[in-house]
Amino acid sequence: QRRSEVEALLAQHNVPSVDSLSNVRRHAMACPGLPNCPSAITESDRVLPGIIETIEDEISRLALSDEKFTVRVTGCPFGCTRSYLADIALVGRTNDPMTGQEKYAIFVGGDSLGQRLNTLYQDLVPANQIKPTLVRLLREYKQHRQTGESLGDYFQRRTTSLCSNTLNPQQGNVR
Repeated sequence: QRRSEVEALLAQHNVPSVDSLSNVRRHAMACPGLPNCPSAITESDRVLPGIIETIEDEISRLALSDEKFTVRVTGCPFGCTRSYLADIALVGRTNDPMTGQEKYAIFVGGDSLGQRLNTLYQDLVPANQIKPTLVRLLREYKQHRQTGESLGDYFQRRTTSLCSNTLNPQQGNVR
């Protein structure tokens, strides 16, 4: 009954309405990560906004803004954000105390309904390589997807070839 009052209050404090968010931002999720969770190995909630901005920029350039897909970031393998069901997920793996360099596993191929597990695409990806890796994956999706194929469905179809093309034992990648 007081919805308009609540919306006005949120607007007054610069809280965007759900309708003003991009599809990718609207369906993204991150756990608290470091330093808030004792199980966290890496940052997550502070990493997500930059990842989403990169993805939003790229999907806008690729004219994919109407696509709905899920992005999840978690600071440890527990997957509190349901990361193993997302179209794209980043899972914290290591944090070098000497250099402060965080590394993540990138999983792809889940679905927006949470009915299919995703697959490890690349492991131990340094934080500074996540954005270029995701941009490359989105460009490949745009170029090679089939008519009506969702991002998760595309990754599921292409997982075997994607993973075999990125194997590099020196980076700790696994199949």
